[in-house]
Amino acid sequence: RWLFDVIFGYRILRDARKVIAETEIGINEFEELGVNKEKIALITPSFAIEEFSQLPSPGQFRERYNVKEKSIVLFLGRIHWIKGLGFLVESFYELTKARDDVILVIVGNDDGYKPILDKLIKEWNLSDKVLFTGFLSGVDKLSALVDADVIAQTSVYEQGTGVPFEAILCGTPIIVSKNTSASENVRKIDAGYLVEYGNKNELKDTIQYVLDNPAEAKSKTQKAKEHIKSSLSLEKGIEKYEELYKELSEDGEK
Repeated sequence: RWLFDVIFGYRILRDARKVIAETEIGINEFEELGVNKEKIALITPSFAIEEFSQLPSPGQFRERYNVKEKSIVLFLGRIHWIKGLGFLVESFYELTKARDDVILVIVGNDDGYKPILDKLIKEWNLSDKVLFTGFLSGVDKLSALVDADVIAQTSVYEQGTGVPFEAILCGTPIIVSKNTSASENVRKIDAGYLVEYGNKNELKDTIQYVLDNPAEAKSKTQKAKEHIKSSLSLEKGIEKYEELYKELSEDGEK
């Protein structure tokens, strides 16, 4: 990758008429690579809204995995250190000291980090409070998102808001770690709650707040859902790219 960047990558960036960033953080990263800010276009990623038009009925995930706890805290993604799962599990452990009606569900393939999580879970006696499902897709994934009471994306670094915005389209509140590209998109439309990565008490308190204030959390989620549906659909995304291509074509003809 380094060799490609040196031989081709920087030249591609330098010669490009436009480069596309998904967030302000992306713009800053391009500028650090020497790209003139005037050449950078900001286009927020779009979503296949139609995939969420018919959601599974609530309770299917709970029934399949025999979940009896009142509240589900859900993580969806690959099990990797960069996803901040150690931070999430430790914060969840602190939460269980205050309440016993919660379960942490981790959905995703192991990317080499699960043995470390297993060790933490055993150390903190959380074996009956943490559920690993493995990879889920389609209706199974949607059922998990629908039944969850809150989604926690606690990554060290996260470029996109795919999982959080999918959760919102399922009507589920989200918590995202700050200072990532994902958090910027969440903050921009007040889509959820932000916490400092590594601050286990803040994450614990935020999960507790969401679970104790479902009306507020659902209201925030619903407003964000309407914004995503109206402004971030694939159709809207295509329009933005068409406008950019048109602008470049007209400039080239001058």
